Amino acid sequence: MYIFKANMRDRTGGSAILALYPPERRGAAMGLMGLVIMVAPVIGPALSGLVIDTLHWRWLFYMVIPVALFSIIYAFIYLKNVTELTKPRVDLLSIVMSTIGFGCVIYGFSRTNVWTEPEGYTSIAIGSLFLLLLVWRQLKIKESLINLSVFWHPTFSLVAVLVVVLMMVRSPPRHCCQSICRM
Repeated sequence: MYIFKANMRDRTGGSAILALYPPERRGAAMGLMGLVIMVAPVIGPALSGLVIDTLHWRWLFYMVIPVALFSIIYAFIYLKNVTELTKPRVDLLSIVMSTIGFGCVIYGFSRTNVWTEPEGYTSIAIGSLFLLLLVWRQLKIKESLINLSVFWHPTFSLVAVLVVVLMMVRSPPRHCCQSICRM
């Protein structure tokens, strides 16, 4: 799942940062983007808990409406396209490989006993194979589904690995928490 988030972040932010900022300012821009990505999961539950304690839970959804409307209007007025519009061909094989790969890996890790159940580790193995084939394909074709070129920048690669490690440390598997809670 975290790899998928990194890929989505690459598609929505990483490539734009490389296009918009000169090399000497890219680190600061990536750091700011990383800060927002890491701080939001900390602030979100606290604010949501405050809203639920003081108001009804439906207010969480009501409060999103003005923010969403403001964001849409602001983006429509002020955001300009910084790249040239292209009409890329849709690579269906890459979409299928991505779906199977990420789906199998997520399903495998969602199993309670990942490494003792054949269903868990088999699913992870199949998903990993499809993801490796997907990466190989993305590096070989001209119009790739996932832009992997940002990983050639050492700073971005290091930050991506650190984010994955921090997310793994911050979110232990469910069965670890369940065994601790039973004590």
